[in-house]
Amino acid sequence: MIRVGRSFPYTVILRAFRNILLGAMMLVAMTVLIGRPTVFSDTDDYYAQGHSVVRALQRWAQKGQPPFDISEMRYRLSNPGGGDEEPEHNQDGARSVYYGLLLYLAQAVGSLWTLAAIQALAAATLVHLIWRRLAPEGRARSYFAIMAVLCLGSSLPVFTGFAMPDVFAGFAAVSTVLIVAYADTFGLWAKVLLWLGLAACVNFHGSNLPTTLALATLGLAGMALLGTGWRKLLARSGFVLTAILAAVLAAKAYGVAVKLRTGDELGRPPFLTARVLADGPGRAYLAHACGKGAPFQVCAFRRLPLNNTEDILWADEPELGIYNSAEFPVRLRLDREDFRFALAAVAYQPGQELAMAIRNWGAQLAAHDLNEPLRDQGYYLVDTYWKTTHLPRLIQGTGRCDPERGTCALRAPPNGMAGLFALTAILALAVSAACLGLCLPRGGQGLKLDVRGRIACWAASLLILAVPINAAVCGMLSGPFARYQMRMLWLLPLAAMLLVSIVRTARRNRPR
Repeated sequence: MIRVGRSFPYTVILRAFRNILLGAMMLVAMTVLIGRPTVFSDTDDYYAQGHSVVRALQRWAQKGQPPFDISEMRYRLSNPGGGDEEPEHNQDGARSVYYGLLLYLAQAVGSLWTLAAIQALAAATLVHLIWRRLAPEGRARSYFAIMAVLCLGSSLPVFTGFAMPDVFAGFAAVSTVLIVAYADTFGLWAKVLLWLGLAACVNFHGSNLPTTLALATLGLAGMALLGTGWRKLLARSGFVLTAILAAVLAAKAYGVAVKLRTGDELGRPPFLTARVLADGPGRAYLAHACGKGAPFQVCAFRRLPLNNTEDILWADEPELGIYNSAEFPVRLRLDREDFRFALAAVAYQPGQELAMAIRNWGAQLAAHDLNEPLRDQGYYLVDTYWKTTHLPRLIQGTGRCDPERGTCALRAPPNGMAGLFALTAILALAVSAACLGLCLPRGGQGLKLDVRGRIACWAASLLILAVPINAAVCGMLSGPFARYQMRMLWLLPLAAMLLVSIVRTARRNRPR
């Protein structure tokens, strides 16, 4: 067992730091080859939140004003003329202020290159940790081989260079596997850092909480079957659950601070309402219940098409959307009734919603394009609305960007890279299946792994299972968007490479 603690040799630690730093540099080098770190429309919202909190803390330090005064933050909606002003925190509950702080501080001390370096360093560290535990006898060159495959054949460098919290979905999966299978191999301070990392990953995006919970439950069940004692299982369960609780409490604490300081409540768009409407049961329930006095604000929109979540939430045209095009009081009521309406719609047609949820799950698994993280950054400099936001300054901080001269376009073709990564993922699944076939006991065949080898195979399997679990959470609760799938796809070649190392080690140590 590898244990990172007080007695762990400093030379080993320094060697690990060297390898991790080189692995991170490989990822940043790929961002350089792509052209620059990239932004998305939501990047502006994260940055605005982080900026507002830092301004509030500065006022507190300089003038003694209470912190979390973010009354200067205004969201300009995508309407002609720059949009209207509204109570500031209408949608903040849907985005993590803590990732916003990371983004803002990284930009403040450097640029988006700083953020890309931080995310690359986190990725290289987690890959090194799980490689060292699943392949403890592996040499450094095998770690660099894994990093090379991830850099050249996976989506990891695209998302480490993307100023959005998407990459932390994969980080949450790796952290969960490390805790579930290998918590005892870490010393105290390493455990604290791993716990903090998992809490941050869960907090940074709402989909990471159910994905982490499902993956941890499945992982602990497998560890029980592999003979792990109940005391260890309880300790590891507590490890994951307290990290999740910390993430939730941190989000709640921000909401309470905002309420106490400004009187606003954090809101979030009605994602569940949009999902059941687009799936069909929501529309059927509207037709059934609204004429009978159902107390839902969404009844006012029952004559609209309501068959596309993007239109429902973000369309500016009143004949298409119900949220972005509505006045603030209407949005507030839609926010507050979101769960109740979705529950009522599912109860009205549970079979139809289940069928649509399964279909959305499959569509999410099949989605593979990179048009969002690899969009031509010049778009945000010339669009009527986006050029008035923080995005142009963030983009220009990464290097010269002139849409008229074509210097904003990225060197990486989104469709070509997405196809390559999908093929790599398919190949990785085939390799993983072959390796797992050797790991399974089959009479006199197979590798006859010891307990450590079986745990390693299970840990690698969990990395693979994290991909469909994430697809189920995102596809069923939000919608099948390719970005949600591509952000996790790098786990498949990682698992395949780790399984190859496990098999090679087992064959090398097999009695002759």
